[in-house]
Amino acid sequence: MIKAKTEKLIRKFKTNNPFKIIENYKNILVYEMPLRGNVRGLYQYHKGIKFIFINSDLSEPAKNMICAHELGHALLHTRLNVCFFKENT
Repeated sequence: MIKAKTEKLIRKFKTNNPFKIIENYKNILVYEMPLRGNVRGLYQYHKGIKFIFINSDLSEPAKNMICAHELGHALLHTRLNVCFFKENT
């Protein structure tokens, strides 16, 4: 299910870059900032807006991976608010 949805997004937007895919969604906002502890990424939903926070201290490849993971939450589990911790990568 997740793989099929991912492949569909890549075909639709002609990119596998999660940041570029998000640019096509007006209700998903991405912020890069230092996050405390082991938090690498965070997804929040509030009043119809989806927020993705990415730890700015990460490498670019890690940011892409975290962004893709949080995008999955935004599209598959819209109303759930979850953290993506270092231990779960």
